[in-house]
Amino acid sequence: MALLHWGFTASKVYPSLFLYRTTSVMIIFLVYVDDIIVTGSCPQSFAQLFSFLRAWFSVKELGPLHFFLGNLSVHDGSPLADPTEYHSLIGALQYCTMTRPDLSFPVNQLCQFMHSPTTTHLQAVKHVLHYLKGTAHLGLLLQPSPNHTLYAYTDADWASCLDDRRSTSAYCIFLGHNLISWSFTKQKVVSRSRTDSEYRALANGAAELS
Repeated sequence: MALLHWGFTASKVYPSLFLYRTTSVMIIFLVYVDDIIVTGSCPQSFAQLFSFLRAWFSVKELGPLHFFLGNLSVHDGSPLADPTEYHSLIGALQYCTMTRPDLSFPVNQLCQFMHSPTTTHLQAVKHVLHYLKGTAHLGLLLQPSPNHTLYAYTDADWASCLDDRRSTSAYCIFLGHNLISWSFTKQKVVSRSRTDSEYRALANGAAELS
């Protein structure tokens, strides 16, 4: 609501994206959970915007953007002279996803560059390994439960692939409190809308549930 008072308009495609346009200024305001990315044609106007937002919220400026979620593409980085290390690491990480569903997303993304990995993709693999080292104590906990009800949760990330614009489907299925099945895969066709991608994800989850 505060952004609307400033003059922003919400994107019709992505609900967390807000745009401000005048004849001389354009500001793009992207919200991701509790993080905010602001960019535009007139950096001088950012100070005024943050001053306005502080009247509504507690805002902390973290400085220039160093990385952005979900920006891997086949065009990032330089091709690896020998992709053997990349292939070996991805193979090992795939085994980890059998007991670490939190790795399903990054491993799925990195598997898409097996045919021609680059230095950027290898760096992303090392980030996953660093995360895995620091969370080695985590894993699936299966415990007795009087609840034998099946629960399914599905989600989709519309047009998330930068190269072919296909969406990603995901589902998690619980038996009582225990996670027993999960999946994170790229959809086989291009969805024409966010709703379309969500329905495809729901269908995948329902098929697994049945």
